[in-house]
Order: sequence, then C-alpha cells, then structure tokens
Amino acid sequence: MDQKIIDLYDEFTHGGSTRREFVQRLSMVAGGMPAAIALLQQLENDYKRPARIAESDERINRGVSEYEAALKAAGIRYDSNIYDGKNHAIHNDTSPNRYDAEAAALAWKRTIAFFGKYLE
Repeated sequence: MDQKIIDLYDEFTHGGSTRREFVQRLSMVAGGMPAAIALLQQLENDYKRPARIAESDERINRGVSEYEAALKAAGIRYDSNIYDGKNHAIHNDTSPNRYDAEAAALAWKRTIAFFGKYLE
C-alpha cells in the first residue's frame, strides 16, 4: 500500500482531519472515489491485544475477566500473561519498589513475539 495512503489514514485516526476530508483526500491519492472505497476495507483495524498483568495489581485485575470476555465476544485475538508476585509498572526502572528487570525482559520478549505473530 502506498505510504501516502497510510499517512492519510494515520492523520485521520489521530484527529488530524474529518472523515469527509480523509475520504476526499484518499480519493485524490487513489485515483477516484471507487478506488478509495475499495481501500477503506483494507484500512480497517484488525485488533489484537497483548496484556501483561502484574499479579498484585488489584486495580487492573478487578476487570481482567470482563475484559477478556469482551475480547473473546468481539473475536479479537489477544495474549495475556500474569506475572506472579509482581506489582503494576514492572517496566518502570525509575521505581525501585516496582521495577523487576527479569519480569520486564520476559514481558517485552512476549510482546515482541506477539507483534511478530500478528502484525505484518
């Protein structure tokens, strides 16, 4: 896909243009409205979610079951790991009470593997 189209979509999704402006500009780049409409389907989000959850993070854990059920119901692929004995923000190396280098490295490794599997 042409980078100009991706840039237009990125601008639209991050609030840089209205839907009408986006479609009008897309039709100019794509060579007409029929081509723009055909491209819209390719631009739809195919959501996938990685979740890295600390075992003792009570605020997050309260909603995990409902969140996973909603993802399943919506047909969204996801990956979830709970890090036993860890608290929120295991990646935050500025917080010695929470940072865990080993858990952070494992979480990052799993996230990269998830992206490698699902993102093109």
